[in-house]
Amino acid sequence: ATVPAKALPLAALAATPAVPYAGPSTARAAPPAVGPNENLVGQAESGDAAAQFDLAVRYAEGGAGPRNYELAAQWYEKAAQQGLAVAEYRLGSLYEKGLGVGKDMQRAKDLYQRAAEKGNTRAMHNLGVLAAEGGKPNYTSAALWFGKAAEYGIPDSQYNFCLLYTSDAADDLTRV
Repeated sequence: ATVPAKALPLAALAATPAVPYAGPSTARAAPPAVGPNENLVGQAESGDAAAQFDLAVRYAEGGAGPRNYELAAQWYEKAAQQGLAVAEYRLGSLYEKGLGVGKDMQRAKDLYQRAAEKGNTRAMHNLGVLAAEGGKPNYTSAALWFGKAAEYGIPDSQYNFCLLYTSDAADDLTRV
């Protein structure tokens, strides 16, 4: 299906500030944003992963009008298909919450896994959360992912990692 990129007016794109680089805390996650004066839609349509991601963020966050999670998901998908870790993470969060796509926890986990393997710390943290929650928590997996994110200095992951090892769940953990 073709994404109606033209639905986002170019004037709105030019008036919207570019998404800043996410920095090292998201580990090789976001590319430098496409400048606001460039033809963002054209670049995205021609396959530029950074432009696709930038356009998706603008749709998801309402940077160029009302939020549109369906279009955001379509553009995140295009960037994720090119291996952009931050797009995989963001698309995973849409699937986890059912925003613009049907809620699909397995798809969310798969996308988080791909992003985490590329060093995206937010995906690592979310994998830990998903492993610790649900009908049958997997505390060993949760500790593994919280531990990896904690090594990058993610405070919530550090807290959750310590919490796992000081709780009743610690008896069930295999040392990671």
